[in-house]
Amino acid sequence: MAERQAMHAGEAVAEALHAEGVECIYSVPGSHIHPIYDGISRIKPMRFVTCKMEPNTSLMADAYGRLTGKPGVCLVTAGPGGVNSMAGVAQAYGAASPMVHIGGAVPLKADMEAFHGVDNPAFVHEMFKHITKWSARVERIEDIPEVMAKAFHIARSGRPGPVHVELPRESDESEYVLQKEKVVLPEYKRLPTVVHQPVAADVARFAQRLKAAKSPVIAAGKGVIRQGALAGIIALAEKLQAPVINAQDAIGVIAESHPLFAGYFKTGRSHPACDEAMKNADLVIGIGLRAGTAEMTELNSVTRAPQILIGFDDVQESRYRGDDQRVADPKLFVDALLAELDLLAPRLDDVVAGVDRDVEGLLRSEIRVHPLEGLDRLGIARADRGRGGRAVASLSRGQRDGKQGERCHGGDRPTGVSEHHQNVSSWILGEFPLGKMIPATGTGLTPGPDPVRNSLSRRSPHGAPHTVAVARPRADG
Repeated sequence: MAERQAMHAGEAVAEALHAEGVECIYSVPGSHIHPIYDGISRIKPMRFVTCKMEPNTSLMADAYGRLTGKPGVCLVTAGPGGVNSMAGVAQAYGAASPMVHIGGAVPLKADMEAFHGVDNPAFVHEMFKHITKWSARVERIEDIPEVMAKAFHIARSGRPGPVHVELPRESDESEYVLQKEKVVLPEYKRLPTVVHQPVAADVARFAQRLKAAKSPVIAAGKGVIRQGALAGIIALAEKLQAPVINAQDAIGVIAESHPLFAGYFKTGRSHPACDEAMKNADLVIGIGLRAGTAEMTELNSVTRAPQILIGFDDVQESRYRGDDQRVADPKLFVDALLAELDLLAPRLDDVVAGVDRDVEGLLRSEIRVHPLEGLDRLGIARADRGRGGRAVASLSRGQRDGKQGERCHGGDRPTGVSEHHQNVSSWILGEFPLGKMIPATGTGLTPGPDPVRNSLSRRSPHGAPHTVAVARPRADG
């Protein structure tokens, strides 16, 4: 291993940025941070975006963090440089956007009213404590590698967010940060990102409750977006046939054109689809939300249904109470829950065997099949059956119990089906007029024509399409 060279503080910061894979820095230059500019020029060229005003540095770093999932880095000078950029840092905290905010600072033992300072030399550091996950004021050059590694580690881990690191100038007239003399520092070592793994026993327990629920609703928070769980949430909604509502800062978790979209929740003025979904909800699972926040108060105001909360947070602390509130990475939890629900679903071969004697009679009759019965929940017709497979039609709950379900025409719905849950589209297998069956010939199962578009084309007075999910056999065998 090559012998390490002595470096000044600016080079030590630059080495940390390089090791963390930083590609872009948003900055407004100032004399207190010139050594960091010098260090970056010696280590590796990085893209510098020079802003006209300090507020823009943190706003751009926030946007970078939201879009990439990697910490956005901004660099500002002492005093007003840091204070002017606080709005963007606070916004990143609320948005759970990873950011490393680096600032210059007045000397450690500065006089009162020092240049860019006030009577308390650490006043900027103290202010940032309230709008970041962590604020640090480096007092020794030897501490730079450890502090920078911890800063990036905290910004990325758990619920991502901004951190602040400030590096004091040697003196008001000095060109150096912390000290003039260069020192040999240990090699920079990145710290691993902490990701909260879901507990298998909790996942299994929650899966059983969701399976038993008749009208589950998914409440999604910004953690779903930040941790890349969008596809998983949609897959979970489709598997459970559960409408998805979202906090106002999580708009976009599911497309408004999706038939399971149910709008945002807000105290006193929720989306109408959200209000409708909540009328019949018997279980609400919140994913990517945070206990103790305004969004949870708003969620509690729109439903009295039992809730499961998968918190998007740094630690499982006292705000999470009981067995139904856990902290876990939203994406990892959703993936684990989907896998567990797959294990709970009956195998298609078992279902076929159970109805084999009656299948010919079923296929000759006109059977209403509504989405709540969950062909996907039963494991029926999710995928190509392959050779030797049978097309199977699912009975409604009322028919399975020997009861006749109500007609769906004119806004009526099958027994036990909420108005909102009737609005589950034919993406499962296809959409056809009520009572119409397609002869089952050949093997394998294929979806019907353009299900999402069809599901939006014909709606009842309740906003639900007149649909029946039918196993549509493939003709090619």
